[in-house]
Amino acid sequence: MDHVLKHKHSKSQYELLIEKGWILPLNDGQYITNEKFCKIMQMFDMIFSSWAKKDGAKEYFYPDFYNISDLDNCGYIKQFYDHCMFAGTTTNDLFDSTNLRFTKYINNPAICMHCYIQYRNSVLTEGKPVVITTKGKCKRNERSGFISLERILDFTMREIVFIGNKEFVLSKRKEYIERAEALIESLGLEGHISLSNDPFFKKEDNIKAEFQRKFK
Repeated sequence: MDHVLKHKHSKSQYELLIEKGWILPLNDGQYITNEKFCKIMQMFDMIFSSWAKKDGAKEYFYPDFYNISDLDNCGYIKQFYDHCMFAGTTTNDLFDSTNLRFTKYINNPAICMHCYIQYRNSVLTEGKPVVITTKGKCKRNERSGFISLERILDFTMREIVFIGNKEFVLSKRKEYIERAEALIESLGLEGHISLSNDPFFKKEDNIKAEFQRKFK
């Protein structure tokens, strides 16, 4: 739902969704969605889930939080600390801003790292890769600002994770790109898939951004 796509009356898709009551914007990148919008989300989720099941994926439900030390071991906090939504609590029974403190937990910025934590220190059997699918809520403090439905504070993510040797992972990547392209065409939509780097890489991390582009 690209906010720059225009209707024949010069209204964006985002504006039309609001006008029709499909979404109700709240503050700071949060939305209430109606039944019709939810049904479309469920339809796409069923499609992606069927892809995962076709590959024999096991479905897991993970916690809504990461321990800070786990994300730190992944190098996530150092790189993306400004996107993290840290969980807080009070130091006593009275609510006061001076009594707030950080806990050792961070709201999920993504779900896939739970899979890596789950399988850390594990040795995979040759020819038996791991395929996981999971769905959950994620929260990110978008530094670039909240833009229609492109960048929001609180969103649902369906992930399909492949853990195996390089050949296996790259073959699945190619397969899923082809599936996505076929889905887009079947819906009569236009789009393209291109290599890119995460938009939240900082300027001083241009080397990492270039690395991501080169190695997919």
